[in-house]
Amino acid sequence: MTRSAIAVVLAVGALCTVARAEQSPRKEFYRLVQQRNQLHTQLEQLDRQAAEALTAGREAATVHAEQMSVQDRLDLLQLRLETLAMRHEFALPPLPQPAGARAGEAEGPAGNEFERGRQRTLPLLRDRTLRMLRQIDYSGFLAGGPS
Repeated sequence: MTRSAIAVVLAVGALCTVARAEQSPRKEFYRLVQQRNQLHTQLEQLDRQAAEALTAGREAATVHAEQMSVQDRLDLLQLRLETLAMRHEFALPPLPQPAGARAGEAEGPAGNEFERGRQRTLPLLRDRTLRMLRQIDYSGFLAGGPS
């Protein structure tokens, strides 16, 4: 009986250790998902700042450099999440699409160090320009009104 009691205690101890070890990667995984979502939100804010700078005619190189830094951190975090998801069979929530992204639109190659930020900014700038052009009343011009 003593041996069976020892075996039961060891089995319970092993199960508790496994359960604790499983909770730790799960907590880490969800903490990283939350951090990834925060970086994604920060990246969208930088996209808007760059679009506003370009709209105002200012150089957005500083914002593009910041976009690159945040995007690199986001990429590394995404890789870590994918690794944890595969190793522990977790379901990885998809990364939300940026507000200015279009379905099937590929990110352009990084020809120089700021190309990535420019590629993220241009769709927002294009959308704002098209919205502004739709608001213009062309009826006087088309009717041959006063010049």
